[in-house]
Amino acid sequence: MAANNPKVVFKVLILGDAMVGKSCVLQRYADDRFSDTVAPTIGVDYRPVYREFRSQLTKLMIWDTAGQEKFKSITKSFYHGAHGALVVDCWKQI
Repeated sequence: MAANNPKVVFKVLILGDAMVGKSCVLQRYADDRFSDTVAPTIGVDYRPVYREFRSQLTKLMIWDTAGQEKFKSITKSFYHGAHGALVVDCWKQI
């Protein structure tokens, strides 16, 4: 698979509050590994992921956004041009 010539490109955002596991979801999908000790994302982290879909090379430009409130003004600028988003939430039983 030639990773330098994708036929289809999608921009996907991972959104959610701080400490819900956004970076862990990205790491699991991109690298097929899991670590429960991932450092907090500062601003935005970007990972290109290449997959073959329906016999065509597809590039997913995955943007892992910081969940801390102080980064909200920075991360909102990355929403422009996105094709989709994954919202990660942490359900807590009270």
